[in-house]
Amino acid sequence: MTHENYLPEGSNDLFSTKDLPTAGYSYAVSYGKVISPSVIFFTGIEKIRLGQNFNLTTIDFGNYYSSHQIPSPGTPIYTTKTYDVELKLDYVKVPLTLYWKWMKNRPFGMFTSFSLDLGILTSATLIRDGEKTDYKDNLNSKDISYKFHLGARYDTDNYLFNLGLGLGNSFSDVEEKEKIGATVQNPAHNLFLGYFFSLNRKF
Repeated sequence: MTHENYLPEGSNDLFSTKDLPTAGYSYAVSYGKVISPSVIFFTGIEKIRLGQNFNLTTIDFGNYYSSHQIPSPGTPIYTTKTYDVELKLDYVKVPLTLYWKWMKNRPFGMFTSFSLDLGILTSATLIRDGEKTDYKDNLNSKDISYKFHLGARYDTDNYLFNLGLGLGNSFSDVEEKEKIGATVQNPAHNLFLGYFFSLNRKF
């Protein structure tokens, strides 16, 4: 997520931000259909938590610009305040995934997959210094995204284990700019980057 747009338009404050590490998660129930010995199609339901955590510092210059006051020596011309800000986004998604495997008749192998995900925003919470605000009305309710996966797999007669890395991004703009009233109008997209583990039961 980018976060430049979360200050309301009309604020006279200058501001700066510092990103902090943010952990998300997802879990899913999926069903796979074998298309060929090397290709499987997966779909199902996935629950995803995304978001961003950052420090936001505002700089207030008071009335010096408007009144043309000249401060006395030693008087600061501005004040600053730093906030801890966190945005939590929860989605329910339907992934449409093509999965390729390379086994060479051995239990261990490699795989890659490409997925288009169709999602609905179920909740959005903005937390500023511990104060929670429902932010869902400011964001788009629908999300369309893609993901790439690459990793190792282990095959048994009844189970399939996957371990790997994933990377993806959304096609949709997360924000509804007209509702936020943002000064910065650049699109904001959900970015996915992380590791995953899956266990599949064969039927």
